[in-house]
Amino acid sequence: MQRKSKYSKEQKQQIIEDCLNRKEKEGFSIAAYARQNNISRQTLYTWIENFKKNKPQNLVKLTIRQNENINHTNDKIINIKINTSFCSIDVPSTVKEETLQTILIA
Repeated sequence: MQRKSKYSKEQKQQIIEDCLNRKEKEGFSIAAYARQNNISRQTLYTWIENFKKNKPQNLVKLTIRQNENINHTNDKIINIKINTSFCSIDVPSTVKEETLQTILIA
């Protein structure tokens, strides 16, 4: 009989994403992440492997954040080019995050 996990599917997803983001950005090891969060190392590795097997391969995750390097001087609108493996989009730098998300999801 399989034991019920104390973590919901959503919690596992969040843990996996956080772990992989920290690994990529900070060089944090999966084992160290597991230790820090009181999760069995083998359990976390299993979750990650299952996540990778079941993850759709055609999705691209984009993180949207404000870039302080973009200057809006003289009311000149700057276009930002977003390149992915399947398309390229030009959007004005003044576009609001909600609008950009709608464009990208559509």
